[in-house]
Amino acid sequence: EGSNEGINLSNDVSLNPSEMTLSAWVNLDGGDSSYGTILSRWNNGNAYYIGTLPSSTAVVIYYSGSLRYTTPALPTGEWVHFLVTNDGAGNTVSYYQNGAYVGGGASGGAISSSTSPSSIGYDVERSNYPFKGNIDEFAIWNRSLSAQEVHDIYQRQKNEYVEVGEYTSQIFNPGSESQWLNLSWIDGRV
Repeated sequence: EGSNEGINLSNDVSLNPSEMTLSAWVNLDGGDSSYGTILSRWNNGNAYYIGTLPSSTAVVIYYSGSLRYTTPALPTGEWVHFLVTNDGAGNTVSYYQNGAYVGGGASGGAISSSTSPSSIGYDVERSNYPFKGNIDEFAIWNRSLSAQEVHDIYQRQKNEYVEVGEYTSQIFNPGSESQWLNLSWIDGRV
């Protein structure tokens, strides 16, 4: 919960894909004076690093030792679905926010392999770089997901992150005015 916590995924060959997709819901507290790691497998510039820039909420995406893309600044204090794909040999990095394509760049080809451990929420190999905020629904694929798959993931998960307050139902319209005395959520359904 934003207090220097993280997950060490160790050194596993499955975390050395030649292409990949990373998906997570992130809720940033704000820019910090150092990097804020979302995912890292970084040792002497190998493999990958994805995290916020110092004093910023923009996210940098490094693959094989080089910066491949910098996202626009992410909002603070709210959940955002963050997804990045690297298609390896296709030479493209694509960034999606809340299910929509935002931008991308050249990937530099297949992702370099590394014997370093991978970590979520902090960088186990360097100066820790804890993520300031929350990360949820973290997932990694060993392939580049399609735009339709990205959209489908966002649609399936978005209702889990509706903040307390007004909510417009996509399937129920009670008319011009209603009073709800008791509202319960069960498996994403009211």
